[in-house]
Amino acid sequence: MLENDLALPALAEADRRFLLMGYDRLMPSLQALWLDLVPLHGDAHLGNVFITSDGARWNDFENACRGPREWDTGCLPRTDPNGREPVDRDLDSVLSDLRSLCVAVWCWAKYDLPEKRDAAQYHLGYLKTRFA
Repeated sequence: MLENDLALPALAEADRRFLLMGYDRLMPSLQALWLDLVPLHGDAHLGNVFITSDGARWNDFENACRGPREWDTGCLPRTDPNGREPVDRDLDSVLSDLRSLCVAVWCWAKYDLPEKRDAAQYHLGYLKTRFA
């Protein structure tokens, strides 16, 4: 979508180029890291989990795939890391930025929906800060 000048009409051209540059910057960083591919939910934020009397129950499996577990853990609130398996901090950082880029592009693509506009602006601003 970032390579198509017409795909994100609400996104300013300079911001589209910025996001494309961010993608081009992140991919070599990701490719340089070792990836342990495991089954993933793919979209493991708290909006996709129900807390029941039997414990947590995940839903919305349309993004289930294989990948590094940091892709899923990066969506969850930062808690005491002693209760989980170790996280590769370098990979977590790259994937956090990549996820923010994905969310930004998705929200800019849906910018006609008022509920996507704040997230589109937030993630674009976050990435501008990260890549400054």
